[in-house]
Amino acid sequence: MKRIVPHRCGRCVLDMLRRADSPMMAREIAAELAARYQIVASNMDAMIALVAKVRNTLARQRGLASEMRGDAKAWRVEA
Repeated sequence: MKRIVPHRCGRCVLDMLRRADSPMMAREIAAELAARYQIVASNMDAMIALVAKVRNTLARQRGLASEMRGDAKAWRVEA
């Protein structure tokens, strides 16, 4: 199983948002990262930790815009 290196998480998230057709929520980003890095999505502890890491990364990144989708934020790279 590949591992997401902590200092590269931001790069992975930004890369995913740049390629996305529409804004993505943290859970959607985490699900795609899990598939890319072969993290078992049924392992709830691992997914909760990954979603938390993605949310933390999104909050610290510059150049992103967010919009509300129900109770959650959807993120995109600002043009």
